[in-house]
Amino acid sequence: MNTRSTPAANNTTSGQFEIRRLSAAEIANPHLVIQQFFTNTQLHDLREALWQWLKLTITGTYTLEAPLERANLIYLYEKLERLVEAVWVMERERL
Repeated sequence: MNTRSTPAANNTTSGQFEIRRLSAAEIANPHLVIQQFFTNTQLHDLREALWQWLKLTITGTYTLEAPLERANLIYLYEKLERLVEAVWVMERERL
Protein backbone atom coordinates (compact mmCIF):
# COMPACT_ATOMS: atom_id res chain seq x y z
CA MET A 1 0.00 0.00 0.00
CA ASN A 2 1.40 3.35 -1.00
CA THR A 3 0.74 5.86 1.76
CA ARG A 4 2.81 8.64 0.25
CA SER A 5 1.13 11.94 -0.38
CA THR A 6 0.70 12.90 -4.00
CA PRO A 7 -0.42 16.22 -5.46
CA ALA A 8 -3.91 14.74 -5.98
CA ALA A 9 -4.07 13.81 -2.29
CA ASN A 10 -4.49 17.47 -1.40
CA ASN A 11 -7.81 17.71 -3.24
CA THR A 12 -10.88 15.96 -1.77
CA THR A 13 -12.62 15.89 -5.15
CA SER A 14 -9.78 14.52 -7.23
CA GLY A 15 -9.99 10.93 -8.46
CA GLN A 16 -9.07 8.23 -6.00
CA PHE A 17 -8.80 10.72 -3.13
CA GLU A 18 -12.41 11.83 -3.42
CA ILE A 19 -14.36 11.81 -0.17
CA ARG A 20 -17.24 9.48 -0.96
CA ARG A 21 -18.83 8.44 2.32
CA LEU A 22 -18.87 11.59 4.47
CA SER A 23 -21.48 14.33 4.54
CA ALA A 24 -20.50 17.99 4.39
CA ALA A 25 -21.05 18.24 8.16
CA GLU A 26 -18.77 15.24 8.74
CA ILE A 27 -16.06 16.71 6.52
CA ALA A 28 -16.29 19.93 8.52
CA ASN A 29 -16.13 17.96 11.78
CA PRO A 30 -14.61 14.49 11.19
CA HIS A 31 -14.68 13.79 14.92
CA LEU A 32 -18.42 13.11 14.45
CA VAL A 33 -17.56 10.02 12.41
CA ILE A 34 -15.13 8.76 15.04
CA GLN A 35 -17.66 9.34 17.82
CA GLN A 36 -20.38 7.55 15.85
CA PHE A 37 -18.10 4.62 15.03
CA PHE A 38 -17.09 4.00 18.63
CA THR A 39 -20.54 4.73 20.05
CA ASN A 40 -21.89 1.78 18.08
CA THR A 41 -18.82 -0.46 18.32
CA GLN A 42 -17.24 -2.12 21.31
CA LEU A 43 -13.49 -2.63 21.00
CA HIS A 44 -13.61 -6.37 21.71
CA ASP A 45 -16.41 -6.81 19.12
CA LEU A 46 -14.40 -4.88 16.55
CA ARG A 47 -11.32 -7.01 17.19
CA GLU A 48 -13.37 -10.19 16.82
CA ALA A 49 -14.98 -8.97 13.58
CA LEU A 50 -11.58 -8.03 12.14
CA TRP A 51 -10.19 -11.43 13.15
CA GLN A 52 -13.12 -13.20 11.48
CA TRP A 53 -12.65 -11.05 8.38
CA LEU A 54 -8.96 -11.97 8.24
CA LYS A 55 -9.64 -15.68 8.75
CA LEU A 56 -12.34 -15.71 6.08
CA THR A 57 -10.09 -13.91 3.64
CA ILE A 58 -7.12 -16.19 4.20
CA THR A 59 -9.03 -19.47 4.30
CA GLY A 60 -11.52 -18.60 1.57
CA THR A 61 -14.43 -19.94 3.63
CA TYR A 62 -16.49 -16.80 3.18
CA THR A 63 -19.09 -18.70 1.15
CA LEU A 64 -19.82 -20.84 4.22
CA GLU A 65 -20.75 -17.87 6.40
CA ALA A 66 -24.38 -17.03 7.11
CA PRO A 67 -25.85 -14.15 5.09
CA LEU A 68 -26.22 -12.00 8.21
CA GLU A 69 -22.55 -12.49 9.09
CA ARG A 70 -21.53 -11.52 5.55
CA ALA A 71 -23.78 -8.45 5.78
CA ASN A 72 -22.14 -7.52 9.08
CA LEU A 73 -18.68 -7.71 7.49
CA ILE A 74 -19.82 -5.49 4.63
CA TYR A 75 -21.31 -3.05 7.15
CA LEU A 76 -18.00 -3.04 9.04
CA TYR A 77 -16.12 -2.35 5.80
CA GLU A 78 -18.38 0.62 5.05
CA LYS A 79 -17.93 2.02 8.57
CA LEU A 80 -14.16 1.54 8.39
CA GLU A 81 -14.08 3.34 5.05
CA ARG A 82 -15.88 6.29 6.66
CA LEU A 83 -13.45 6.19 9.57
CA VAL A 84 -10.45 6.22 7.23
CA GLU A 85 -11.90 9.16 5.29
CA ALA A 86 -12.48 11.08 8.52
CA VAL A 87 -8.92 10.50 9.69
CA TRP A 88 -7.64 11.47 6.23
CA VAL A 89 -9.55 14.77 6.46
CA MET A 90 -8.13 15.37 9.94
CA GLU A 91 -4.59 14.64 8.78
CA ARG A 92 -5.02 16.88 5.74
CA GLU A 93 -6.12 19.74 8.00
CA ARG A 94 -3.09 19.18 10.24
CA LEU A 95 -0.63 19.69 7.37
